[in-house]
Amino acid sequence: MEYVIWERLAENKTNPIKKFLYNDMVKKLRVLEKDYYNKFDGIASITYDDGERLRALGINKSIKVVPFGVGIEKFLHKEEVPKKPFTIFMLGSLDWRPNQEAAIWFVENIWPELSKEIPQLELHIAGKNTPPKIYKLKQDRVFIHGFIEDSLKFMQEYDLMAVPLLSGGGMRVKIIEGMALHKAIISSAIGAEGIMCEDEKNILLANTKEEWIGKIKNYFKDPERYRNLGNNAGRLVENTYSNQVVTRTFIDFYKQLIIKRKA
Repeated sequence: MEYVIWERLAENKTNPIKKFLYNDMVKKLRVLEKDYYNKFDGIASITYDDGERLRALGINKSIKVVPFGVGIEKFLHKEEVPKKPFTIFMLGSLDWRPNQEAAIWFVENIWPELSKEIPQLELHIAGKNTPPKIYKLKQDRVFIHGFIEDSLKFMQEYDLMAVPLLSGGGMRVKIIEGMALHKAIISSAIGAEGIMCEDEKNILLANTKEEWIGKIKNYFKDPERYRNLGNNAGRLVENTYSNQVVTRTFIDFYKQLIIKRKA
């Protein structure tokens, strides 16, 4: 749901001209998406929330939630890579506005206090098409990697995965992949949206500055306490987001559409 991304970007803008332009974009996208989606027999919504938004738009077609899936095999048979302690990493396409917004917010609002409290802590940010404004975030113990060839290796090299999204929509593929690698992950509610995760069970959720700083500090005080976080995340992916499970859901949906069309 593209309009949701721009709607959330508008909410976070303080510049009144940009806020007006973004909201104007939202209105146009809502009309476009409603017209476009109504041309189809059925819609596979990647999250429950997007399915509800489609219905709220007035989409009168069959809607089925079919989440993103991963091939579990490549995660089970991955090459083991040593993990560097006291590290946080962020990974995602950096030509996408919500990811840029998230990286800048984290470095400007969370990192200064964290780096004082935990002097050995490092922050690693990577993603394709990294713009100059992200490279400008580079400072003491903040590393900007740009595009990386092997994302799975990168995720294994560092410890805590951070997804501090303030806007965006759909489902974060990188969170599912991180969970498949049994990574400990901390995310905003928007970042984890659409994923059937539970705070303190298979993910850490934080929305305010205080929550982010507090939960990260607790994690690095006693990482062993959070060992089950990654293991539980791995089980969630195997049971819910593996390609085998998702494919069955998709096939069942197609069968329903065929029966409906024949009726």
